[in-house]
Amino acid sequence: MIQNQRQDNRHNIRLPNQAEIPDLKQIYALQAQAQSNSGRTVELPFGEAPDDYILTIFRDKTKGDWLWMLYHGHGGDSILEWSYVTPDPGVIYNVMAAQFPGALLKPIVMAEEAARADSAAQNGYEVLKKSQVTTSNYDQLSGSANQERQSTTSGMSKLQRPTLEGEIENLSVPNLLQSIAMGKMTGRLEIVSNTDVANVHFFEGSPLHCSMRGVEGDAAIIELVGWSSGAFRFYPEPRTRVETVKKRLDWLLMEGAAFDDQQKFLNARGLTLECFLVRKHNNITESMFEQMVAKGACNDLRLLKGFYQSIDSKSTLVEVLRRRPLPKIDWVLILYTLVSCDLVHFVEQLPDTPKQPVSGVPPVDWQVVRSFEKSMLRADTELYTYPAYLYFLEKEFARFERFSQPFSIIIIEATVRNAKNPKQTDPLPLPAVKEVAKRVDRLKRKTDLLGHYETNGLALLLPLTDGTSARSFASRLADVIVSTPLAEGFDMASLVLSVGTASIPESCQDLGAMLAMARPTKA
Repeated sequence: MIQNQRQDNRHNIRLPNQAEIPDLKQIYALQAQAQSNSGRTVELPFGEAPDDYILTIFRDKTKGDWLWMLYHGHGGDSILEWSYVTPDPGVIYNVMAAQFPGALLKPIVMAEEAARADSAAQNGYEVLKKSQVTTSNYDQLSGSANQERQSTTSGMSKLQRPTLEGEIENLSVPNLLQSIAMGKMTGRLEIVSNTDVANVHFFEGSPLHCSMRGVEGDAAIIELVGWSSGAFRFYPEPRTRVETVKKRLDWLLMEGAAFDDQQKFLNARGLTLECFLVRKHNNITESMFEQMVAKGACNDLRLLKGFYQSIDSKSTLVEVLRRRPLPKIDWVLILYTLVSCDLVHFVEQLPDTPKQPVSGVPPVDWQVVRSFEKSMLRADTELYTYPAYLYFLEKEFARFERFSQPFSIIIIEATVRNAKNPKQTDPLPLPAVKEVAKRVDRLKRKTDLLGHYETNGLALLLPLTDGTSARSFASRLADVIVSTPLAEGFDMASLVLSVGTASIPESCQDLGAMLAMARPTKA
């Protein structure tokens, strides 16, 4: 039986205390120590009181199970934080990363926060003028590259004063990027819009790395070119070690301009994530299709055919993209080609097709089902309660164990900055929570399930969805949630939105670890 308090045992193997949380290499070493000492608990203490912890591992010699536990405190006063049975140290690393987000960067972050407060007082620039949106996906955090990205994109909070700043409305993104290139500048350009934050790292005028939510590299710069609003600042910084931009800036600017034109073309014809994609020709041969797209902008027939085949004239754009996840620059180009070649059009609603009752079959009283469902909903939000969500999640895990079909979850945490203390956040007002749920409901499939995560969070259960599709869908959800005010009089500048995903079996094969991995980092 697992105890809530850890009892000191002289048979345990206690490793030296360390200040930082264990990294992946140390967790593997801990498992190796337990491997050579089966039947004995190996302990790794870390941190300093009152934030001191002990990570323990025990290998059951008879069953071969690996039991991991994390305790807060020492001795009889220690409290069990969690326990997992898994042979995979990577799962424990992900759980630790979820529990201590940014812990390895804590000294840097604290210094930056102090500097940001001083800088804001001097130049009158308030960081929280724009919505803050963060995404997390712990099953992808590995290696030094991700740590480099985290440590170089902290949101207008570097110690240096900016050498260049302004508004995109007054200086377009292409002109801004060309100015930095002509000036042979080295550092980081940060652009904050109402819905996203983009960072472009330069070395002597050449872009090396660009990132925004859900995309990086050449694709990120191509999307960035079309931004028409936002505040920008350029910070002199050392050369980044991350290099994701491969093409020359002039080529990227040309591709960005074409992408922007294609996106405006589609928007003018009613394209939204919720619109239905409808084929214009029901019976079309492959040769006819090739002839019609021959003069289109996209010359990749494999991509065009695959995307066209996924259009069934009864699915929304977001449903099609979940079946066939593609970068935005690709699906915009494909849709632009299909629409301009008169193969596809968009409709807001499909015509109703009433179902004919089957003769001789007694009707089902579905009202009884609705009444039962209502008992699982929270009265204030009319969403599934957290226990109900966990119940359905457990059932989906049972289906995975039986049929080996992947599934994913998305956890959404939306809060507002406290007006008196910006370092604190408050729960969303109820009307805003309902609006977030409404927007999510518009995009999710009928088979997806939306409920509460703990008290104030929201969680989506996505059956038959792998990690790639879940991450793509989560990014689009964030776009829609922050697109317009959530309620009348609601200040979107105070919104802090965090979105995280996890998938089974890609991320882990344990429900507890899955929930921990999907819980997003705090903005």
